[in-house]
Amino acid sequence: MWVQQERESSNIEIQKILSESAKNILSETKVISNVYEVFMSSVSDVIKLKNLYTVLNEVSLLSESELINAFKLYTNDAIINILKNNFTFNEFRSLYGLLIWLSNNYASYGKIMLDISFDPETNDFQFVNFVIPDCDWNAWRVIAREVKTEMRKSGLSELASKVAIVCLRGLTE
Repeated sequence: MWVQQERESSNIEIQKILSESAKNILSETKVISNVYEVFMSSVSDVIKLKNLYTVLNEVSLLSESELINAFKLYTNDAIINILKNNFTFNEFRSLYGLLIWLSNNYASYGKIMLDISFDPETNDFQFVNFVIPDCDWNAWRVIAREVKTEMRKSGLSELASKVAIVCLRGLTE
């Protein structure tokens, strides 16, 4: 009984953290939405997105400075630095490829943003969160499954374990 109460308490804390994170991301979304639309229209013209593997091949041509500037459309400098410190350059590049692929394939759910999660006990980096603002609980399950499957098919099995899909509307349902 005590273990179950601890688990429930822990789950509530995690939901609070995710909810607060979501609020921060939503406020940043309003500021950069116009830049995002211009950027995505040009990226869509350059990268014809059929599958994640194709996007990863295109993104492999980007330099580190180009990647960092591109990531700034989706998150802040602090998170970019944490990602750079916790992933190899190839993984960092793959995260951006995944972000582009998600943004194109799930654009109807709003602008996707990046956030990170930390282990509540150790305070160590745990996951990269791809935050989808307008997707409900049912869509969340489908999208998460599709993303993980596509990552595995594209050779990103190890990276898939460090990625979380978070649907903001699904958190409130």
